[in-house]
Amino acid sequence: MLTGLDIERKATLVREQLDLVLREAKSRPSSVRWDLARTDHADAPTEETASALLRLVVRDADQDVVGRS
Repeated sequence: MLTGLDIERKATLVREQLDLVLREAKSRPSSVRWDLARTDHADAPTEETASALLRLVVRDADQDVVGRS
């Protein structure tokens, strides 16, 4: 969940940080997908309406690559 101003910049920062972690991992997932759902509104009266959802989905045939540790 991202809130406030500069949502795109915040999303880029999160992506860069997590992409670095994924690149340095022992095994990279076969599928990495990012989605930014822009549900935020300018001058929103509440935090909920000022928020956007950044979703990361990773998939791999090997559960050890993307499973919980």
